[in-house]
Order: sequence, then C-alpha cells, then structure tokens
Amino acid sequence: MSLRGKVAEFLRENVKLSMLMGESLDVFAKSIEELYRNFLMGCMHELLMEYYRVVRSLISFLEEYVSLCFSVRRLFLDLLYAIGLREAYHAVLQDDGLLGKVKVRVVDALFLRLHVKSTVNALAPSIDMTLKGFSLDELRKEAEVVESKFLSELIFKVTKQADCWDRCVEHLNFLLEKIESGSNEEVVEAVKDLLDTLRPLMRSIEETLSQVTSKLGVERESEVSTTMEELSMGTKDFLEKWREAHEATIRYLKTVFFMVWSNVEDGLEKLKETIQGKKVEELIPKELSPRDVAFAASQAMMELNEAADASRMQMDKLQYFLRVTEVLESAVLRRLADEMKKRFEVFSEFQQDMFEKLEEIRALAKKEA
Repeated sequence: MSLRGKVAEFLRENVKLSMLMGESLDVFAKSIEELYRNFLMGCMHELLMEYYRVVRSLISFLEEYVSLCFSVRRLFLDLLYAIGLREAYHAVLQDDGLLGKVKVRVVDALFLRLHVKSTVNALAPSIDMTLKGFSLDELRKEAEVVESKFLSELIFKVTKQADCWDRCVEHLNFLLEKIESGSNEEVVEAVKDLLDTLRPLMRSIEETLSQVTSKLGVERESEVSTTMEELSMGTKDFLEKWREAHEATIRYLKTVFFMVWSNVEDGLEKLKETIQGKKVEELIPKELSPRDVAFAASQAMMELNEAADASRMQMDKLQYFLRVTEVLESAVLRRLADEMKKRFEVFSEFQQDMFEKLEEIRALAKKEA
C-alpha cells in the first residue's frame, strides 16, 4: 500500500475517535456547536474546573450540614440529660405526648441551671449561625447544574428545618429567662417545652443524617470531614486527569492533522467535511511529504502514549468520582462517569491499534524520504 493509502486508512480511524470524543460533550450541554469547536481546540479546562467548583461547594455544604445535625442532636440529648431523660431519647422522639406525661422527680437545682445554660450558650448560637449562613439559593442553582436529586431535596428540607428552628428560638429565650429567675419546676417545664418544640426538627434531622452518613459509609462525626475531603480531592484529581487525557488526545489529533495537511486549522475544516460525509480520500492532498509524515508520526506516537497514561491515571480515580455521584444522586455526574469509562475502554483498544499503524506509517515514510 502507498504512503497516501496508509495515511488515508489511518485518518479514517482517527475521524471515528474525534466523533467519539465529541459525543461526550452531550454530557455538558444540549447545544454543543461552540463547545465542539472549543473541544477540538483543547479548551475544556474551565468547564471541568467549574464542575469541580460546584461539586466541592456541594460537598462542603454537606459536611457543614452534617456537623449541624450532630450539634442539634447534642443540644437535644444534653437537655434530656439535664432533666434525667437521656435514656428515653428514642421514645421521646417517637411519642408525641411522652414529655407531657413524664414527671421529673429529682433534679439538682444548681446542676440543672448550670448544665442547661452552658449547653444552650455553647450550641444554640452556632446552630443559629449555621442555619442562617447557608446560601440556599446559590446551593439550589449548583444542585441544578449537576442535576443532584438528593441535594435539591435536602435544600428544601433545610429551608423547612430553618423555619422550625426559628420557632424554637422563642422557647430558648424563655428557658434562659426561667434559668435566671424561675423556680426549679418552671425551669424543668421550660426545658420540656423546648424539647417538645425541637422534636419535629430533631426527627427531620435524624432522618436526613441517617441518609447522609449511610451514603458516606460512616457512623461517627469525626469520620465525616475526612471522608468529605477525600471525595473532594478524588473528584479534583479525576477531572484533572480527564483534562490531561483530553488535551493530550487533542494534541495527538492536531499532529495527525499536521501529518496530512501541514496545518491544524485546515485539518479542522477538513474534519468537519469528513464528519458531514465526504470521503477521506477526496480530502487528502495528492502528494504528501514523506519527511513531514515521518516526523508527525513520531510526534503522534508520543502524544498518544501521554493520552493513554493520563487516561489510566484517570480511571484510578474513578472510584472517588463514582462515590460522589452516588452521594449527590447526580444525573449529570453519573453520565459523565459512564461516558469517561466507555471512552477509556474504547481508547485503550484504539491506542494500541493506532500506535502500530503509526509505526508502519513512519517506517514507510522514512523509506520513501
């Protein structure tokens, strides 16, 4: 086969690769004309880093929210402890009328006042600040970007939980007043009233906390932060390696274009014509420079190996990214993960085949030079 015939055969395979890579852009946008141009020019970094920023923001929100849940639980448990009902935690949550029926017989007055006051002062301000500090509108938009069903539902719940907490604040202030001037019995009743007001919030939080910790595969508060950071960094590494693999593949394709047309821009235009159905043989110049082809083939082999290495490293980080998609229940991120896995499998087969063809082209070009 002639050098031109070899190059034509090789180019046909690379058109398939370009189309495969272009298809993955459906993950990012419904209208991809401009994206495809940017994609071909290797300008995907900003888009991928925006996904990383959104994912990191949502994970950070989850981490802060879980910490809030544990704080509300501590407040609830410590108030129960102050009136001798800590062991009845689950019963109090389940039974709407239990607190009204329970008679607190013996409570040390000094302990009651000091414990309740220190508990409220230590936990209530941070709970209040955290709930009011969430940028729920911004988080809602970010959840929509990645189509996160879980986060969208959670943000709605947090809105309701914040309203519930606002109702508790009045009872908190009343309790603090009774600690300063009320009788022992009045303090106990104020604690019970606050607990009763907190119950709907606590039940909602326990339900959500169970979901989040189950998704993360952790049980203790101390594990949450470590797990969140691990997922966040794993996601960053995954997207970075995707970018590196993508850009190395683009460099490879540009080298292929240079091999045939000695000009990348001309190659891009010819590629469009090929995708639209024009035969490759009609677009390749009648005469090719064997020296340029040999040089470009060597360069393409190097770029192809770099793309393959980056793809392998990306797949090593896929486990972290898949966990993030599961935690967030994100349709977009799931499609992206599936697309990247499919592309890696196809590219792995393609890379070996193309490397062998490039060796043949280089050897033939050197012979004709």
